[in-house]
Amino acid sequence: MQVMKSLISQDFGSGDIPITASDYQALKGAGHEIIHYPFQMGAMSIFHNVPGMPKSGAGALNLTACVLAKIFKREIKTWDHSEIKALNPKLSVPAGQDIKVYHRVEGSSTTGGVTTYLHAACPSVWTATLVGSTITWPTDTYEAYGSGGMSSKLASTPYSIGYIDSGHGHADGLTEIALENKAGTYRTSLEAGAAGIAAAATEAIAASVMPTSPLADFSTVSLHNMGGADTWPIVAISYVYLRKNLTSLGDRACLLKAFLEYIISDEGQALLPAYDAVGVPAEVKAIAQAAIDLLVMPHCAAWTFEKDATMKGTGQAAHVISAKRRDIAEYERSTLEASLAAMATHIQHLEKSKFTLLDGSGTTNPSRFFWEVISLFEARAKPPVKLTYRAVGSGTGQHEFVGTDNGFMPYSQDFGSGDIPIDASDYKALKDAGHEIIHYPFQMGAMSIFHNVPGMPKSGSGALKLTACVLAKIFKREI
Repeated sequence: MQVMKSLISQDFGSGDIPITASDYQALKGAGHEIIHYPFQMGAMSIFHNVPGMPKSGAGALNLTACVLAKIFKREIKTWDHSEIKALNPKLSVPAGQDIKVYHRVEGSSTTGGVTTYLHAACPSVWTATLVGSTITWPTDTYEAYGSGGMSSKLASTPYSIGYIDSGHGHADGLTEIALENKAGTYRTSLEAGAAGIAAAATEAIAASVMPTSPLADFSTVSLHNMGGADTWPIVAISYVYLRKNLTSLGDRACLLKAFLEYIISDEGQALLPAYDAVGVPAEVKAIAQAAIDLLVMPHCAAWTFEKDATMKGTGQAAHVISAKRRDIAEYERSTLEASLAAMATHIQHLEKSKFTLLDGSGTTNPSRFFWEVISLFEARAKPPVKLTYRAVGSGTGQHEFVGTDNGFMPYSQDFGSGDIPIDASDYKALKDAGHEIIHYPFQMGAMSIFHNVPGMPKSGSGALKLTACVLAKIFKREI
């Protein structure tokens, strides 16, 4: 929830969406002037796993918003569809190759951003009923949980497509779609860069989509499908939400003001790329500065900043945030980054050269037993070994072992485990693909029926008796 009737010990709020019109009016009606302070931007993008395509740049897969909308609606189901081939005449894929569409579940701001873009750029295909953080997707699409889940699904599923924030996708080595923007330019978010992402806000202000007054109602602000030759079309902007009148905060008000001043300073904005975000352009920074200037302050000690130039004497005074004042932890962090990267590479090399690695996944039932055996092996083996087992359920374990969508090869899995045998169709498909499959039985366990009829013993003499037929009638509600 963005807005509360009282501050509830909160001095400011923050979000990637503006305060709704109803909340804005309710706050205004209650006598509270609310400020939006925009401070960072980020790109959302579309990634795919068509083998042999470049991750970005020349030769990237081109799509328009309408073709993408038809793919996500499953109106276009194969990679060799005529509308895709028309945009990508050199695309070489197997005839009739199905497109595996992945989407987020359980509410996602990225889903909200992508669906808003599709409606803005191609309303005839992607209607307003399909916009939101959760929507009804076609039944033959696939679910992904969280950004990490989406990235994992796309990386492990050939011929798949999905959406994720740009920084996350590129950090995980995914391959990006070159989207057509409003000006008709095809490019990836990586090619658009920080300037192309920031251009969305500049264009929004020029088109009066974003107000220039931080006191205005921002509820309709959307940086999707903005104009401009180099503009990236799916952009989110983050805000700090503020009450204009900070007099009730006392000394905290001056600290909050300093916090806001630092965020839009050159030093503060330069920190954002390390967190997959982009600083705001000058036009937006002006809105943020206006927000600071509008704050009604109490009588409190203002904080100042000592930057590169030394403030002799005054730099050592109270209420000074000094770039020259550091602790050893901050200093060591700044000097260790390069050496840590080199060390990580070295460790990976050592692990590959000295450790025998083994990985499996599947049913949760024997997971604790497997982990105990793994612990024993790792403690007792020479040369060293490293074993892992991922408890994901029998169905997922079989899916990852069979590898139907991976040429009937496992997904980086050395063995699978389950409480059910491989079914006849998968067994035959694997056999036809030249893979002989072995079932290795190793443990057994009981399933049982339990009840809560008061006064009955937990087991043994006097226990409640049922036959299979009586139990079946109970479960069918015939009894």
